[in-house]
Amino acid sequence: MPSPNATGLTPRTSDDIQLSQQRTPRQPRKLPRITGPWTLLGHDLRAQLRNRQTKGALLALAVLPAVFTVALIATGAARAETVQNEVLVPSSSGITIWVLALASTMKFFLPLAIAVFAGNAIASEAASGNLRYILASPRRRSSVFFQRVVVAGVLSILGICALCAGALLAGVISFGWHPLTIMLASKSFATSGPLGGLAATRGATSILSPIAATWRLVWSTSYVACGMATIFAFGLLLSVLFSRPFIAISGAVGLAVVSWSLQSDMAPELSRVSTFMPLHGIGKWQYLLLSHPEAAGTEAFVLKQVAYVSVFLLLAWWSFARKDVLS
Repeated sequence: MPSPNATGLTPRTSDDIQLSQQRTPRQPRKLPRITGPWTLLGHDLRAQLRNRQTKGALLALAVLPAVFTVALIATGAARAETVQNEVLVPSSSGITIWVLALASTMKFFLPLAIAVFAGNAIASEAASGNLRYILASPRRRSSVFFQRVVVAGVLSILGICALCAGALLAGVISFGWHPLTIMLASKSFATSGPLGGLAATRGATSILSPIAATWRLVWSTSYVACGMATIFAFGLLLSVLFSRPFIAISGAVGLAVVSWSLQSDMAPELSRVSTFMPLHGIGKWQYLLLSHPEAAGTEAFVLKQVAYVSVFLLLAWWSFARKDVLS
């Protein structure tokens, strides 16, 4: 055995060096491959949730009802408010905040949030340069496309749920869990009295228990979400056609704005054109809140959404399947 040297360390012999060279090198740890469809879906969903625009849209939808509630308290929540042809008093029940929030956001803020989710589905990857690697991968383009559709759809549903949950929470905390009273009016009305008694025509009054009102609002919100499906599909189509999310988002919001602008009650001379607009007939959601819901015309509206969504999604899939890998 060799003796230690001046430094106190035992020098290595030739046998030790040969033994160390004969040792098998340490194998690197193999990373798990992301191949399962649910794993890929969760990966894309987490990636979209990290997007600043996505987080901002979800946060805005959740906070907007609280802003409406504060504004109503500051201006007088005991005053009758109108939602198209319905009259209600916010302070009578916290559930009224859900009704007011849905009516206030469905014309711009809700389509904007849906457009953000759909517009970022494909265009955000193209803008960052990741789309060319996705298109060049061995994965089937159809699976990639439908995976992005599912992720954007889940985010859209989460946004609508955030709006409803925030409205219900803010309303119940501020005004309590009481029955919902709605009066249907077709003409002018005065704001005196607990329900702002009707001056010209008196409509039917519906009084719903909190549980019944909540279920009615779930159906009404689902009806509005069905109308937003066309905005979603059109934004997704623009997201495939263009590599800039801003173009896709602006186009989808523009479709909603044009559809609202061409409503027959706002422009009677354009009644024939407004019939074909995707959001024509969405205002019938309020009649689903009555004690005796009026569902006339809702079937035609749903069928129109199915037709528009089918056409836009088929065009988006066809364009994505033939998209150039260098785009």
